[in-house]
Amino acid sequence: MMFHAQGDAGIERTIQALEYANTNGNPLGENARHIITHLDHGNSGQFERMKKLNIIAQVQTHWPAPNDYNRASLFKNVNQKLVDGMYNFRGMLDTGLMISAGADWPTSPEWTPWELFQIGATRMNPNGEHGVFPGEVLTLEEMIPMMTINGAYTIFRDDIIGSLEVGKKADLIILDRDIFELEKTNKLDIHNTKVVLTLMNGEVVWGGANFEKTVEGSSATVEYGDYVENEHICLPGTWSLKEEE
Repeated sequence: MMFHAQGDAGIERTIQALEYANTNGNPLGENARHIITHLDHGNSGQFERMKKLNIIAQVQTHWPAPNDYNRASLFKNVNQKLVDGMYNFRGMLDTGLMISAGADWPTSPEWTPWELFQIGATRMNPNGEHGVFPGEVLTLEEMIPMMTINGAYTIFRDDIIGSLEVGKKADLIILDRDIFELEKTNKLDIHNTKVVLTLMNGEVVWGGANFEKTVEGSSATVEYGDYVENEHICLPGTWSLKEEE
């Protein structure tokens, strides 16, 4: 079951309901994988109780930003003490909760994963305006599992997707920049990241035209689409990203 819980009272009642079910019904086993999403005002005591019942925290790493909604509504109507403790992702990690992350689309505006990463790493708007949202930031190393293998775990698909391992589907992307280097040098540029190649189950589904191959022993280059179409798949060589014209 997946519960949408926002507000300190709503989160508390949801945890109480799951605790009641665990005590009075069938115990919540290690593989139950029930989920509470949003968890805006969760605290360490609640996270400990969730951990005991193997409840997954599903969060939105881009919500802690001084965006138009937060400045116009949240900051004006929610007690400052609650605001200061909102989106306590660090507390969830420290408790050892299983955390997955997503954009809450389509009920929320459309966001790219790179915007989610950047805001989670800065607690600022993508353009850096209007200051910093209270609370601790996350690292890319911490967030990437939330959006990959942990997300797969929440839907019982972690045995076949979510990480690059032998026996799993080869679902992967290639980016136009090193986001880990950006994290060190310019976090506010992470949201400009672009995907240049997408593979699903080992098959190119987007971006093949962005690459070309230099055939070994020849000065010739071939584009990905032409290369596959002509079935020259055994020719040795090196794939590289085409230079922008």
